[in-house]
Formats: sequence, C-alpha cells, structure tokens
Amino acid sequence: KRERGGVDPRPGPTAALRTGCAAAARAAFGIDTERVLVTVTDLTFRAKYDGVRTILPEVLPLLRADDELSYVVAGGGQYHERLVTDLDDRIGDPAIRRRVHALGHVETVADLYALADVFAYVSDLDGYPNVVLEAQTAGLPVVANDAYGMRDQIADGDTGFLVDSESPGALRRRIELLLENPTMRRRIGARARLRARRENDPEAISDRLGSFLSAFVRDIR
Repeated sequence: KRERGGVDPRPGPTAALRTGCAAAARAAFGIDTERVLVTVTDLTFRAKYDGVRTILPEVLPLLRADDELSYVVAGGGQYHERLVTDLDDRIGDPAIRRRVHALGHVETVADLYALADVFAYVSDLDGYPNVVLEAQTAGLPVVANDAYGMRDQIADGDTGFLVDSESPGALRRRIELLLENPTMRRRIGARARLRARRENDPEAISDRLGSFLSAFVRDIR
C-alpha cells in the first residue's frame, strides 16, 4: 500500500511584526544591555517550559562572559512562576540574574522582536511553531532544535541554525557565533524574512496545496 504525504506551511503572521519598537521594549521591561537574546514560548505546556530549561544552561556562560547581554523569555502560563523560581535558584550572581527576564505574557511582542539580536527556541511539542515564523518575519536569525516543523522552517546555516539540543554546547556555540557577528546576523535574518514571505504567503500556500491535492487525486485514480 502506497502512502503520500506533504507539508504545507501555515500563513505568515501580520506584517506588524516587522515594525516593532525596540525603545518601547527597553522602556517597558527595563532591558538596558546592548545585546539581547529572546525566547517567546507558551509556558502553559510542560514541554515548552523544559525547552527554556534546556536553553538556560547554554546561555549562562555567555551572560557571564558578556555583561552587555540579556536573555529575555516572554510567555505566560502555569509554568511561568516555576520558571522564575528556577532562575532565582540557579543564578546566584545578582548581576547576571538582573539580565535574565521572565516577562510572562507580553502583548507587544513585536517590540521584543525589534529589540532582539537572536531568537532561541527549543521544543519537543511543536509541529510548525508560529513563534519561529514570527521571529523570521521580524528579520531575526533563529537557533532552534533540529526537530519537527523547525526543519521545514529553517535552512541550517542559511536562514538560521538547527542544533542537537541534547549535545552540550551546541546551542551556545551557534548563539555565540551570531552574537559576535553582526553582519552574519543581518544576513541570516534578512534571508529568514524573505523565506517566511515566500513560503508562508497565503497565495503561495494555496497554490502548493492545490498542486499537491491535484497530484494526490491523480495518484488515486
């Protein structure tokens, strides 16, 4: 018995994500460092909370080495308070703890994307995470775990980086590479934006879906 499958991306998010205000995010959330790493997630889910806990030990050495770097986690849900407790327990240095922000739910997420230099995301729950698409639409380079729909969203080394999140140092090295290379960040972010515009344009999605269904019907006949 033959099986046929296809992946059809979801429509891209609003263009407003390309026009956020970095200064507004700095003022609203007290973020005053030159470089900012951002994760946007849904802390309603244990798996996404675990994703942030995977990112944190990779980011801490970068925070220790660079006092102009902040790590910002935006996302509400039942695991938000637990995350705050984790941060308090795991980060003994007040100077570093001050630069790790667990904001909870954020309405003005476009402003955070405008402020960020790099977007980091780890999840074992997503088919095609919308937050990755949002970050790409905002022109951010994304470092994500090599799994699920992230493989369809990111061309490794071209529109972002895919890493083995269980390999110690893998996330850190890619994030560090991007933070240390502004030209690379801009190039990858621009390619990610173009890819999101091309692959997730509603008309393009409709055309691909129509072509796939037509070929599927022909195969059945």
